[in-house]
Amino acid sequence: MKISCIIPVKNRENFIVDAVKSVINQKTDVYEIIIVDDGSTDNTIFNLNENFAGQENLKIISSSGLGAGRARNLGASKATGAVFMFLDSDDVWFENHSQTLLDGHLKGYEASFGKTLNHNHFSGEKFYIPDDGFINQNAYIFNQLIRWCFLVPSSFSITRGAFERTSGFSSEILGEDWLFFLRLSENYEFFYNCDIITFRNLHKESICHRDFACENILNLMTKIEDVAINSIKTQKEDIEWLKKAIKLIELQGKGWKTVQDWFLGLKTENLL
Repeated sequence: MKISCIIPVKNRENFIVDAVKSVINQKTDVYEIIIVDDGSTDNTIFNLNENFAGQENLKIISSSGLGAGRARNLGASKATGAVFMFLDSDDVWFENHSQTLLDGHLKGYEASFGKTLNHNHFSGEKFYIPDDGFINQNAYIFNQLIRWCFLVPSSFSITRGAFERTSGFSSEILGEDWLFFLRLSENYEFFYNCDIITFRNLHKESICHRDFACENILNLMTKIEDVAINSIKTQKEDIEWLKKAIKLIELQGKGWKTVQDWFLGLKTENLL
C-alpha cells in the first residue's frame, strides 16, 4: 500500500527540516511527501529548498489562509497514495511510525493510530496521548471522543476511501481534527497500537495554545454537540455530559489559557 505523508505548514522555519527528515528516515518507505505551505513569511520554504532540493518524492503546494484542516484536505486532494498519514510541521515521526500505522490497514482497518510523546515547552512536562490507561474499545470510540480527543493527526492514518467518504477535516480554528475523528468514528473502527510513534512539541506558536480562547472552545463543543444529537451512536449520558461540560466552559473558560487548563478543569469537576 503506497503511503502519502501530508504536512501543513506555516512559519515553522525552526521545525520543518526535522519534520521532513523524520519521514525520509522511516524504516518503511513513504511513497510521497506533500507539503502544503499556507502562506509562510519566514524561512520555511528557503530551508526546505536548501535541505531537500534533490528529494524527488517531495512536493510543495502553495496556499494562503486555509488553516491546518483545509490545508490537510488540499494536500490529500493532490496525493496519489492509498493511505494518508499526517504530520504537523513542528512534530517528528519516530522511525517505526509508518510501519506501525500501516499494520492496522493491512489488518483491514480504515483508520489507524499510535501513541504520541508530548513535550510541553512551557512547563517542561512530558506526557502521552493517549495516556497509559487508555483502552481501545471500538464499540465506544465515538462516545469516548465526545468527551475528549485522545489522538492527534501526527500519529494517525486513514485510507483514501474513508477520508473522502468522511469529507476530510473541518475548518474550525480550534479542534478541526477532533471533529474529523468524531465523524469518522461514527462509521469506522480504529486500529490502535500502543507503540510510541511520534514526538510532539507544544510551544507558544502551537495552534492549541495560540488560538486557545473561551469562544473558540465553546464553538467547538457546540459543533460536537450537534454531531452527537444527530448520531444513532449517541447515548443519553453523552448528551448529559456535554451539557455539563459546556456549562463549565461558560463558567470557568475565560480563566483558562491553554488546552491543559481545560483538561484539568474537566478533571477537577470529575468530567474526565
